[in-house]
Amino acid sequence: MDTLDRLWHLLGLLAPALLVALLSASGWALMSLRSGGVGWRVWRWMTAAGTVAGAAVLLGGLWWLGRDGKMVTYLALCAAVAVSQWAVLQWRR
Repeated sequence: MDTLDRLWHLLGLLAPALLVALLSASGWALMSLRSGGVGWRVWRWMTAAGTVAGAAVLLGGLWWLGRDGKMVTYLALCAAVAVSQWAVLQWRR
């Protein structure tokens, strides 16, 4: 496996973390705007924190379980993204 293949595998592994973080932060920002909240000002921080936390969980799940794609890893991914975004909201308010 050459370097480009390794890069594609790594990006494929980390794509769910980015997608879950983007969708969660975007949904929160849209709901926050409807209720008069801060909306998109915190969106970047929530996306970044969710992506980092999700990537750490996915890499930890790969290391712990020995393979990618286990449902318990995706459950932990959702929980880690939610907790990290909650922490950003507590910090940025």
